[in-house]
Amino acid sequence: MHSAFRSTKSSLAFCGLLAFLLGLPVIVSWMGLPPREQAYSSVSFHSGAAGKVVENIYNDPQDADILFLGASLVRRGILDRRIQDALSSHLGRPAHVVVLSMNWAGADLTYFLLRDYLNRHHARLVIWNQPEPDAYKDDPHIQAYRWMRYGEYNDAFAGLSPYSRVQTYAEMVLGGPRELLAKLRPNLLSDQDKSDWEGEDIRNNIRTGYRHAQFVRDNLPRDSIRNASLMPVTSSLLRAAGPFPHGYQLHFLRALAAVAHQKKSNLVLLHIPTDSEYGETTIPEIADWSQLLGPSYKVIGVPSSMLFSGLGRDRFLHFYSDVHVNDNGREVFTESIIPPVLEAYDESK
Repeated sequence: MHSAFRSTKSSLAFCGLLAFLLGLPVIVSWMGLPPREQAYSSVSFHSGAAGKVVENIYNDPQDADILFLGASLVRRGILDRRIQDALSSHLGRPAHVVVLSMNWAGADLTYFLLRDYLNRHHARLVIWNQPEPDAYKDDPHIQAYRWMRYGEYNDAFAGLSPYSRVQTYAEMVLGGPRELLAKLRPNLLSDQDKSDWEGEDIRNNIRTGYRHAQFVRDNLPRDSIRNASLMPVTSSLLRAAGPFPHGYQLHFLRALAAVAHQKKSNLVLLHIPTDSEYGETTIPEIADWSQLLGPSYKVIGVPSSMLFSGLGRDRFLHFYSDVHVNDNGREVFTESIIPPVLEAYDESK
């Protein structure tokens, strides 16, 4: 059987290169990591408008009255300017509402986003959306190699299983060459990346019909929209659909709640109904939050059958592009949550 290498010298060179790459996260950490915002600046717009995330975390001089946190369901489901205007009217002063959201579910992603934000700002109220049941896999986020760096937030990994620790280090190995390159040439963001929250990708998704059908403008009269409620996690309206998070995801779910508590931000959960919830009289969640986080937390939510009361399935789908709401749906959902959001803000300290 022939060797894969032409000589002992070439095999040693390959082993040396492999050892260098495996040790690169440690090497870059010893050299000094690039600024933390560089961890997000390399993420493409189609992976979740990371440029806006960088602006909100690192360039926004204001603290947030309300911080919305989550994956793409938040980014495509909430009109933050509408909520900011409502809060400003409620307070009699200009309010500041911030959204931190990138694509694809992951408790590690939301943990790092929140920790990075609260390291530089204060948020009186954090409203955290969990994705639909079955969305979590017990693995790092698909983009974790971009913002998970060796020697940073070491305490965040304490308590993970050896297998999960190996996984996170593998993510750092994958991102190591990019971090080294950022030491030599910083990742740059365009003005559009930094300022245009509703870029081309979100416009194309929220202004379409269901599963690429033709978009049909459909408005529900404001007086017919049923408001969501601010309810305790023990409410009978909430249904644990599962599967209950475990291992890696459970670790970061609880770590996120701990960070909010440490930074004195009130944490409230948010449920955004998906297309699969047509006719649901309860609110399906990934877990019984009283078991996962404790009984003192509250949830903002409304059953789909109540929010879209009286609509047949065909018309119901006018409010969705896929699992996400479209432009019709986010108008309705945003109006629905304004009263409980204001209530949650008033209860925050």
